[in-house]
Amino acid sequence: MVAIVRVMPAPTCFARLQASQPEATPETVLVYQEEAVHLAQLLLATIQTKNKVLRALQSLFRQHPDHPVFASLPGAGDLLAPALLTKFGYDASVSRPRPAFRP
Repeated sequence: MVAIVRVMPAPTCFARLQASQPEATPETVLVYQEEAVHLAQLLLATIQTKNKVLRALQSLFRQHPDHPVFASLPGAGDLLAPALLTKFGYDASVSRPRPAFRP
């Protein structure tokens, strides 16, 4: 099955976000308020875990002998550079190329 996605121009999309939205009734708020708080806490914990894992990844990546090579690749950011390093692998018997030029 192919999903058809309708892309709206940015001004139209922004206008829809700024438009008035229906207000929740007090009963609806009462029913879902605990769940909303719980979901917000889960989201916060997930974001904190993600940030902790990213810091650990960067720390390990900086310790690798090939870090300068992969970190110098244009467009390779905090996630792509370590991912490329894992995809290409590491062979200690191979001489190290010099990092690409960084303007």
